[in-house]
Amino acid sequence: MNFNLRNNNKLNLVNEEKKIRAIIKLLVAIPSFIALLSFSQYSNSVDKNGLSKQQKHEFIESVRSVVNKYNRKIKYKKVLYNKLVLKYSSGDFHSRTTLRKLDKIVQEFGFGNYLKTDDKDEVLHRMDIIPSDFVVAIAANDSNWGQSKKLSQTNNYFSKISKQLVENKPLKFKSSNASVEAFLSNVNKNEIFETLRNSRAGFRRRGQLFDGKKLIKSLEGTVFDQPNVAELISIIKHYNL
Repeated sequence: MNFNLRNNNKLNLVNEEKKIRAIIKLLVAIPSFIALLSFSQYSNSVDKNGLSKQQKHEFIESVRSVVNKYNRKIKYKKVLYNKLVLKYSSGDFHSRTTLRKLDKIVQEFGFGNYLKTDDKDEVLHRMDIIPSDFVVAIAANDSNWGQSKKLSQTNNYFSKISKQLVENKPLKFKSSNASVEAFLSNVNKNEIFETLRNSRAGFRRRGQLFDGKKLIKSLEGTVFDQPNVAELISIIKHYNL
């Protein structure tokens, strides 16, 4: 009788311990569950156009990565260009090879060749970085964060702007990243972006830093003031680009 009672007590004690361990595990898991729920709510919350914050974040990072890669190349080319200019002007033995390299660089920025480029400083004027927030804001606004119906046909984040570049027709690309690369190239060489480049050069001369908001203001009153400057700046501020 006492033996059975002791066994029952032990069994009850074991069951109580199991319940306590289960409760502890549950309490430990609650913070992780809440964090996961919060992230899910963040990712799945949508705006009036049906776009989630996660979709917009992925769009921002996708465009930004292309811009950052382009800017790294620009910095390298600027260093290379200055070295080649110094090498050629010093009567380098391999001057023809050096000249071909110079021609290749200046042609990327809308010039014929190095020797026929009257304003050598203009090459450096165009050979400069482009802030990622500037590009992301325009791409997001122009393509509705990559959800534009035209995007499936053109792969062009800048279909509205590209109409100003080529006979009022949207350009088509093999990929959306290619449209970002083309836009960057046009900013640094197309004459209709000259106002923007002058603004950027002004900041450089004064030793001032510049970002997308400052460059976007230079579009005011130009053919690219559609949508208006305030709207693009609002995108940069709202999404902390």
